Amino acid sequence: MGKSINYLPKPKKQNPIFLLRVLLGNTLNKNIRALQSNALIFFEFA
Repeated sequence: MGKSINYLPKPKKQNPIFLLRVLLGNTLNKNIRALQSNALIFFEFA
């Protein structure tokens, strides 16, 4: 699955939007399987 960041980057002089995108990306990468499973269950019972 490639590299995974398990720590929060120390805030230097970075763009807050960039940090937000990084955090969202890490969350999606960690929970992608769970999200797919929930989607399958949702469509199955919809």
